[in-house]
Amino acid sequence: MAEYIQPLHIRGRELVSHARYESTLNRDDLNDSFVCGCFHCLRVFFPEEIRQWHAGITALCPHCGEAAVLADSTHLPITAEFLHELQRHVFPACVEGCRDAKRRTRWFASFIFSVSPPHLVGDQGG
Repeated sequence: MAEYIQPLHIRGRELVSHARYESTLNRDDLNDSFVCGCFHCLRVFFPEEIRQWHAGITALCPHCGEAAVLADSTHLPITAEFLHELQRHVFPACVEGCRDAKRRTRWFASFIFSVSPPHLVGDQGG
């Protein structure tokens, strides 16, 4: 029998705390990921785009510079709705100014998941 998963608003603080934890010391998780997302600016992007790291092990978003990056290898959903819900809890002052970012994230996430990850297409290198 499938495990019942409560909606985000019911699990609330526990899930937000877990997501905050997963957004720190996340270099290894990002190395094992195809896509990641920022719950500050709500952008979804490829881990290869990350250029800055705090203390060498916590990713800073390449778009906004916040340490709010989640990797898909953590099994947290990298969706516009989930990122927006986290943003609402962690960065409440940003919510009003980020409505366009949410639309942009939804479009990009649908694009990302419509293509096959390179590691599933075949061996590209020697």
